[in-house]
Amino acid sequence: MLGRRIKKKGQASASQQNESQKTAEQLNQERAERNAKAEAAAFARAAKNREAIEPKKDDTKAK
Repeated sequence: MLGRRIKKKGQASASQQNESQKTAEQLNQERAERNAKAEAAAFARAAKNREAIEPKKDDTKAK
C-alpha cells in the first residue's frame, strides 16, 4: 500500500472532483446568464405586446 489511497470503483480522484466542481460552477453561471437574457427578452416582448394592445397615450397634445 505504501500510504496510497485505494480508489473505489466509480469514485473520482480529488483533482477530478475539483475539476468537476469548477465545471459545475461554470455551468451554473452560464445557465444564470442565459436565464437573465431570456427574462430580459420576455419583458421586452411583453412590453411590445402591451403597447400593441394599448397604444401609448399622447400627452403632448394641447388640451
